Amino acid sequence: METFCAPGKLILLGEHSVVFGQPAVAMPFRALQASAVVSRHSDRDTNLVVEAPDFSVRSCYTELAPPGPPCRLSNSDSNAPDSHGRLDHQVEARLLHAVFGALRLYGAETDACARAIQVTLTSQIPPGAGLGSSTACTAAVCRAVVHSIGRTIADADLADLCTRVESLFGTVSGVDSAVICHDTPVCFVRGQPPRVLRPQGRFVFVVADTGVTHSTSDLVAQVARRVADNPPLHEVLAQMGVVAQRGVRALEAGNVAELAAVRAPHRAVHEREPRLATPTRCLA
Repeated sequence: METFCAPGKLILLGEHSVVFGQPAVAMPFRALQASAVVSRHSDRDTNLVVEAPDFSVRSCYTELAPPGPPCRLSNSDSNAPDSHGRLDHQVEARLLHAVFGALRLYGAETDACARAIQVTLTSQIPPGAGLGSSTACTAAVCRAVVHSIGRTIADADLADLCTRVESLFGTVSGVDSAVICHDTPVCFVRGQPPRVLRPQGRFVFVVADTGVTHSTSDLVAQVARRVADNPPLHEVLAQMGVVAQRGVRALEAGNVAELAAVRAPHRAVHEREPRLATPTRCLA
């Protein structure tokens, strides 16, 4: 059985402004990975089993055919607190949509043999930390499922699929899918293909864990409400976009000092505009 992995992600610049069409600079965080393995059942067992021990999820399904929801046969401790004491009520649903989406992409969603599999997901990426946990898990599962039916999937198609899955659970920009699925630094603008960045020289980033957890979709909705109530914030978001473009030039020029200087005003914008401030667990 082959294991398929997807990295976490770091957004260096433009974390909230990217949702509003401004550019963001992001990079894969390969120190933490999500991994998925698909194994096949016996010929007489046509059930789908989804297992994610890190999230206390293990469920068995008998049907995946649209339009109705799948029928769960069994569920042991699904969505119980994980080892860190957190709850993630969407993990199981995300994994199921990932499996179904990957099969449907190749017309195999009604193939009993294709869905007679056990999908096992493990992840080192802490949920609610802003490191792309849900997207990485979705990407790893999709790659593994596609491989199980003898197909391969291009990075761009995988990113589109992950974005569709993630959008079922809230507003997304697509930046997480782009950087995780392409596994390379990118400059991303919503609705456009990602621009692959090729940083020159060596950059060292320190990631600090604040211990604050949050739901990304909730934060995006919170910022959207604040912007809707305060139209002048669009000008602030545009400033963040300009700063992100400066960051792109600094990375591609290998200018560490300039990138540090660029990130300073980016942080200052958040400090100056508390209406855009949101809790963050991991800071780069």
